[in-house]
Amino acid sequence: MKITKTKSGKYTAQIAITDADGKRHYKRFTHVKKDVVRNLANDYKNTHKVFVESMAFRDALDRYITRSSAVLSPSTLAGYHSNARMLKSRYAAFCGLPCDRITSSDVQAIVDDMTAQGRTVKSIKNRLGLISAVLVAEQCRMPSVR
Repeated sequence: MKITKTKSGKYTAQIAITDADGKRHYKRFTHVKKDVVRNLANDYKNTHKVFVESMAFRDALDRYITRSSAVLSPSTLAGYHSNARMLKSRYAAFCGLPCDRITSSDVQAIVDDMTAQGRTVKSIKNRLGLISAVLVAEQCRMPSVR
């Protein structure tokens, strides 16, 4: 968040909140004190992120693929759909977790299971990349994987 000083001497900050449909809404905060602007903006942002943080991973995955379909090549899109089907069927418990509850051990368990199945390094990398992209794009935190 960038806080700037206006010509009148006040401080202002603008933040963007993404709603359930993926539409961005902007809110501007202005005050004489810089700390007040920062606190107002952070409070507003934290109270309006409830939907994204409580979204199940399967919903975030579907939303990510739908939103990205306009800019992806057909082969990449087909790969995403294939990986999404595999994740939803084989790792249904993981896909049911809310995005804000996913830990590095959850992601690592999927990687370990795919390794035990004898999957190639490339397919594991592609699926982990999709998981990472979904968590980052849908404003969830990405847990670190060893």
